[in-house]
Amino acid sequence: MTARIERQQVLYRGTRRFSFVIAEQVLHTTAGQDPVMVEQLDRLLTAMALPRVQLGILPSAAIYEGPATNSFVMYDNKLVIVETVTAELTITQPREIALYGKLFDLLRAQTSYGEAARILIQKAIAQRR
Repeated sequence: MTARIERQQVLYRGTRRFSFVIAEQVLHTTAGQDPVMVEQLDRLLTAMALPRVQLGILPSAAIYEGPATNSFVMYDNKLVIVETVTAELTITQPREIALYGKLFDLLRAQTSYGEAARILIQKAIAQRR
């Protein structure tokens, strides 16, 4: 828990910008009791308000035409970390990083931001209260 809180501190320091896309299904997937889930969803609302954070929700009704993918994190178009069931892959080849950049752009094109994303999160919170 302490490590998770320390990782989040990067959102408050420096000048870096962060862009997150979360699938709407994740908002409804139970990873703990309702009070814990409500706290996590509230944390998303708080993060959305940060000036250097762009947090969007990919609606469950979105039509995604890209390749199947696992969770991944891009770092300044220099590094991609891909999480699989059995391993964490580190991608450093520019061509491969560019492919993940295109994939992220595909996801962002169908993602809801701002008030639309906030409403999706608030609906998920309301279902747990």
